[in-house]
Amino acid sequence: YMSLKKFLADASCDYFVQCSKSCAVNKRYIENIDYTNRYIGLKDNLGKVEIGMRYRSQLKDELRCW
Repeated sequence: YMSLKKFLADASCDYFVQCSKSCAVNKRYIENIDYTNRYIGLKDNLGKVEIGMRYRSQLKDELRCW
């Protein structure tokens, strides 16, 4: 068992971004982001992931340079 916070800290690459308290997404699988409705659309019809209220601005900042 490993917490999400520890996983993200230990991850050797910068491909993962936290989008809610209990969820992180691989940046390479992001197809689109809807900040208004707070969700991330994933490639290959893998679905949508909700963006937490606290993580919206952090996500914007992190993905701006990506």
